Amino acid sequence: RGALCRKRLNAMQSAIILLQNYTRAMLQRRRYRRFLSGLIAFQATVRGVLERKSSVILRSVVSVQSHLRSFSMRSRYIKTRTCIILIQKTFRGMQAKTLMNRLHFCATSIQ
Repeated sequence: RGALCRKRLNAMQSAIILLQNYTRAMLQRRRYRRFLSGLIAFQATVRGVLERKSSVILRSVVSVQSHLRSFSMRSRYIKTRTCIILIQKTFRGMQAKTLMNRLHFCATSIQ
């Protein structure tokens, strides 16, 4: 009778230990899942902050590039315009000089 009781006690103890192991494992998995979901939320927050920061930097870079391009094009336009005005001025001066020479020739011919 004592051996049978010990056998039952051992079987119950091993069943209890097995149940405790399963319970601990389940609780540990639950803690790990909570930790993992918290970690994923933290990563998402950090990535969002970094993305917004890089977006601000990118917008600043694009703005600087735009201003530089605008300045460059404006300078190029002014240089081209100045050259065109110089060519027009020279051509008009030549025309006026030719006209004056003709008029002078005509005036001297008549006299």
